[in-house]
Amino acid sequence: MTKSTYTPPCGLLNKPALVIAMGLLLGISQLGYAATKATKLKVTGGQTVSYFCDNGKKLAARYYNLSDNSLSFVKLTLNGKIYTLPQVVSASGVRYTDEHMVEWWSKGDKAMLDEDVTDAKSKLVECAEATAKKAEVAVKATQEVKEAVAIPVKKTETVEKSKRDAAELEAKETAAKQAKKPEAAVQTKKDTSTAPVK
Repeated sequence: MTKSTYTPPCGLLNKPALVIAMGLLLGISQLGYAATKATKLKVTGGQTVSYFCDNGKKLAARYYNLSDNSLSFVKLTLNGKIYTLPQVVSASGVRYTDEHMVEWWSKGDKAMLDEDVTDAKSKLVECAEATAKKAEVAVKATQEVKEAVAIPVKKTETVEKSKRDAAELEAKETAAKQAKKPEAAVQTKKDTSTAPVK
């Protein structure tokens, strides 16, 4: 009996070619595994930013990203608790929420805070970065000082104008009286000259 071996009509599937193809696939998969292992994801975080809210609360927010930018999140320190909120889709600004408790919506140096997402009656509270709030307070204080100074200046100007007007009126009246005196004196002389002598 003779041994027969099957040879496919195509020469690609012979044993040496098959071994080479399998080796290549194995090598590629090992290369992919090594590349994945070499690029572990890292969390990068920025500086902590302090915020003052209109309801009088102060909070701190620190923003983080994964090194491949597949996830962004914020850690809010509020009322002595730390909330980790992932970024979710928003039409404007950057919105972070856990969909259960807290929602944080930031845009520029302003933000909105909702401390109870599940409560339909809860109100969003406006917050501003501490540096922006300080600048806003300083601008407002400067404005108030200017207005406070402007009011007495206006009153002083009004009083001075009234005094000037009164002085001008008095000067006109005095001038009018002075102008009438010679006429009165002339009239008196005429009256005395035409009067019959007794």
